[in-house]
Amino acid sequence: MKQADGLQQIKTGQLNPGHRSLWYETRLWRQHRTRLASKRRASAVEERRVRLQKSAAWANTVQFTSAAKELFSAVSY
Repeated sequence: MKQADGLQQIKTGQLNPGHRSLWYETRLWRQHRTRLASKRRASAVEERRVRLQKSAAWANTVQFTSAAKELFSAVSY
């Protein structure tokens, strides 16, 4: 039980008053890192989605132009 009390003191910053505890700092840092990672993942997903949309639009354009060419070539003869 003694060790648990010590840990509680470290967490609350009673052992070194005036300084945030190392435990608290590492917790904050870890939260910060995970937040950054999730943002990075979200932006990567968004980038991929936009890229896919663009390529799909380009493919549609290509298909449309080839279909239009076929249509016009059929009309002209």
